[in-house]
Amino acid sequence: MIIANGAKTGGWTIGDGVMDKSMDDRRQDVVAAAYHVFSKKGFTHTQVSMIAEESHVSTATIYKLYESKEALFLAAYNHG
Repeated sequence: MIIANGAKTGGWTIGDGVMDKSMDDRRQDVVAAAYHVFSKKGFTHTQVSMIAEESHVSTATIYKLYESKEALFLAAYNHG
């Protein structure tokens, strides 16, 4: 089945022939990864790059979603 550029399907956006997660799905992935990394390493020993690696997004994407490491920690805390 061919879907036009920009069509949405179940949280995934299809554009330019490549499937890409929606920003809401990325946010959920980042928060889940943050919860896992913060739980393992603690706040002080966690780097945002570690969370980016675990959630398969760039550090820049995390900072688009959350203004700081502290804001991400609070989101992860509320998630858990």
